[in-house]
Amino acid sequence: AVHVVDERVQRDPAEMVRIAHESGWDFLEVTPSHLAQLLDHGLADDGKCPASLGFGGEAVSQPMWDRLRGLGGDGLGGDGLGSVGAYNLYGPSESTVDALVARVSDAETPVTGRPVAGTRAYILDKWMRPVPIGVEGELYLAGRGLTRGYLADPGRTADRFVADTIDPEFPGDRMYRTGDRALWTPDGHIRY
Repeated sequence: AVHVVDERVQRDPAEMVRIAHESGWDFLEVTPSHLAQLLDHGLADDGKCPASLGFGGEAVSQPMWDRLRGLGGDGLGGDGLGSVGAYNLYGPSESTVDALVARVSDAETPVTGRPVAGTRAYILDKWMRPVPIGVEGELYLAGRGLTRGYLADPGRTADRFVADTIDPEFPGDRMYRTGDRALWTPDGHIRY
């Protein structure tokens, strides 16, 4: 079942937690700031937390990352909450919904993760060349989830959707210039 809560409930963290617990939600996806309010109101108390917590739409802070890592005792999925997992989800509207995902228990510091299936991510310099690991550049996305462009706005489309010159396996594909600054970590995650 999908549970859609109205704006009144969304603005009342105690009520939203009550509904989540009574309905036995398996998955919840909200912004990190909203998730913090829900946790403050008991979302993870007494083992009633949804099995998966997804968050995105804004940057997650180190204290919130640490809080989520600590829910399960050994990082999520350990003691306390059993099989709960928390996932940072990144994805602009131009690339469907979620293009990158990071399991909180896989990294000690906030990361936006790795590309989801069917998505490619590149971090490029101002000349559109891949940057080395640990060097900041602009995040580009490519793959099946990419939209075709902006409706009735060919100029903006041409500016943001450019030819994928990075991966020769996908000739003729396009990639989306997110405008976001990011870097690759040594363990293969993208840090926003």
